[in-house]
Amino acid sequence: MKILVVEPNKKPYVKEIDGSDEAVKKIVGDPMEIICPFLENPSICLACDAFGKLKRLKFNRALTTSTGIVNDVIAGTFVLFNTPVIGDGIIDITEEQIQTYTKQFEEPDEIVHELNRKYKLRFA
Repeated sequence: MKILVVEPNKKPYVKEIDGSDEAVKKIVGDPMEIICPFLENPSICLACDAFGKLKRLKFNRALTTSTGIVNDVIAGTFVLFNTPVIGDGIIDITEEQIQTYTKQFEEPDEIVHELNRKYKLRFA
């Protein structure tokens, strides 16, 4: 299955995985946290290290509202994937979603750079 991977200071890229929780955890870390932060597209989920900030992982990208207000900043690598309307599991991210979220997360926001400088975080 296709997911979108977003690593700190790198452009997002598509990766094929087997679709298991273990495959996602290998990318983002364990324990894994899954959230659905995009109101305009509630089937898109974001998986990240649940303790990324506590582990002092490098700040990666800001999650903002449509008006530009920062709701949160994700620390460490995260992935985006689709969830089925009915049932559990994860399914391929679509080409349209890949384009949308690649553009959205192409570069870190200035707040991410500020936080990494302030806290001198260097770890991925």
